Amino acid sequence: MTTQSFQPGINHIAIFAVDADATVSFYQQVFGSQVVQQWNKAVGEGSKGRFELPVNVRKLEVAPNTYLFIFVGAGQPLSAAQQVGNVHHFTLRVPDVDQTYQQALASGATPSAFGDLWDGAPASFETQYDGDAVMRCRIAFVEGLNGEIIELFQSVV
Repeated sequence: MTTQSFQPGINHIAIFAVDADATVSFYQQVFGSQVVQQWNKAVGEGSKGRFELPVNVRKLEVAPNTYLFIFVGAGQPLSAAQQVGNVHHFTLRVPDVDQTYQQALASGATPSAFGDLWDGAPASFETQYDGDAVMRCRIAFVEGLNGEIIELFQSVV
């Protein structure tokens, strides 16, 4: 087995799609993602021998070497018991938060609020860290077609 050179970073985020075609279309329209691979099974070999996972996946590239795996055929949102982990949201860098937010809403996303504090619509933030360093950004939050929470992030100089 050969491996590619190591590059740290996120490889992929997996989403179980209620409607795979709509989900793929959403990420293509809003973020310019492209389907780069598809597969219907994964064959593995582990401590219990060889096994096959019957998965139907569409791999979308959202940035160089960063992917969304859309699991096809879930048919319905996962119940709380089926959900794994404690991930609140994932963040995608975008060139224009306001434009991407509007495009996401037009493509079926809904605003994702932070209680009564903020409705999730585009807002500017300034965060001071490491003494004098300041990070300025513009962010917004939307809920995608499958309940995934997406932070839209734009660095501001």
